[in-house]
Amino acid sequence: MTNKDNDILMFIMHYCKRVKEDIERFGDTVEDFNLNLTFRDSVSMNIFQIGELVNKLSKEFKESTAKEYIGSKFTV
Repeated sequence: MTNKDNDILMFIMHYCKRVKEDIERFGDTVEDFNLNLTFRDSVSMNIFQIGELVNKLSKEFKESTAKEYIGSKFTV
């Protein structure tokens, strides 16, 4: 893993923690999410940022870790 990949992963973790904080603040049900525009906007923006960062990970990193995560469940 390159230093750049490491930095990107740290930013991804930051955004994951922000989503977790939003869930703790606003609630953890689909109804909570659907009823609160601020909650939806915040979570959506953080997920968007994560997606953008994933695209910046090196090809080597993605290839070396793909087998570990295919079919697994992720938790924050």
